[in-house]
Amino acid sequence: MRRRLFILAAALAGCFNDAGPPDLDATTTGTSTTTIDPTTGEAPGCGDGVVQDGEACDDGEANAQYAACNKACVANICGDGVRGPDELCDDGDADENNGCTTLCAPPRCGDGFVQVDEKCDDGDDDESDACTSMCTPPLCGDGIVSEGEQCDLGADNADAGFCTTLCTTKLCGDGHVQPGEACDSGAAPMMPCTADCTYATCGNGELDEPEACDMADTPTCTPLCTAPVCGDGFVSEGEDCDDGDPDDDDECTSACKLSTCGDGIADKGEQCDDGNEVDGDACDVGCTRGSRYVFVSSLRYAGGAIGTLNYADSECQELAAAALLPGNYRAWLSNGAISPATRFSKSLDRPYILPFNEFNNGTVRVADGWLDLVDGSLQHAIDVTEKGERLTTGDSCAVETQIAWTATARSAGPFDTTSDCKQWSTSVPQAHGVAGLIGGTDVGWTEGCTAVGCDLKARLYCFEQP
Repeated sequence: MRRRLFILAAALAGCFNDAGPPDLDATTTGTSTTTIDPTTGEAPGCGDGVVQDGEACDDGEANAQYAACNKACVANICGDGVRGPDELCDDGDADENNGCTTLCAPPRCGDGFVQVDEKCDDGDDDESDACTSMCTPPLCGDGIVSEGEQCDLGADNADAGFCTTLCTTKLCGDGHVQPGEACDSGAAPMMPCTADCTYATCGNGELDEPEACDMADTPTCTPLCTAPVCGDGFVSEGEDCDDGDPDDDDECTSACKLSTCGDGIADKGEQCDDGNEVDGDACDVGCTRGSRYVFVSSLRYAGGAIGTLNYADSECQELAAAALLPGNYRAWLSNGAISPATRFSKSLDRPYILPFNEFNNGTVRVADGWLDLVDGSLQHAIDVTEKGERLTTGDSCAVETQIAWTATARSAGPFDTTSDCKQWSTSVPQAHGVAGLIGGTDVGWTEGCTAVGCDLKARLYCFEQP
């Protein structure tokens, strides 16, 4: 709590400026100045885990560039130009239109900042004011029922439908034949159309023009003497329901089927629907995505076979897709300059879990979220492949089936600038890279093997992106 208060105070003190990240040659806190060793980048005493005079923080061995506390014992705060563990981005300036806002998050509709592609942004989801949740002024046809509108189905608005092009609900006498009506002759009824938009002869047992059928002698005929069709408001044979509208965000879908979580159809209002109501898989109870997958690849790669981070990402994506895992994936891999700390979309509010596997039918959490992932320990080893296979693990860096290439420190930054098989371009045994022990739950999961020959074929850690 004290650190959070300090960070907040520092942010309010004006952390957004044009000077960029703080100078690590000397750090001033209050009236005390701490001199930084130019060789190690550390301050005297910094890294002992005790916050001393002149230090804003000290997490001991966990101090790192992209951690909550850096190696100079300066707290990572929004606006310092360094992407901290709880920040989705940080460009160190106050420009709201350059891809990163002063909230240290990418621009989005609803963040309260009007971006170049937004007409407005009031930061709320109130559809009755001057700015909708789509960051546009209210407009009939935008799919949002705003003040003065009776309905709005967006592209489904139609004069012959449930909601007209004027965003008014269907009404007998408006001159349009709509669901639940056999006819509509307007404000002045004309035979054979009555004032209640039915045929005058419907129900007499005879097929009179312009009836399609007569309910008195045809069981499948609607009470309007029209042929049954999904959306007419009458539950006919083969339909579970029929509410007369094309809205999937209610109890009856536009296919006249009862909308239920677990039916395998992701209707409006559902983030997902995998055909069951089980927590911990691709879709949780309530049809929401409550977690992100992480796995270790079933395939192995020599250091030079990786080539680029993009290639590693594509391998993760292909493996996940082949195993029918949802979402987009990136490899937990660095190349000396670029690392997961800067290229990952962090899951700050959802846990990372292993895919379903033979030893567990529920959720196995690796971490509660990004902050838990980079705190130096995991709740469970990342020892399951995309296929759900649990691997044999050990503590030997020479067993290539039990290690995964990372070149990444516990804080998600690069381990260093040289331990990446020459940026994943060589597979000679004389070159080396950093790998993690697949069975590790301490920092060894990502930096347990610091000098692995690049000729070894190791695996990749793959993380689902929010």
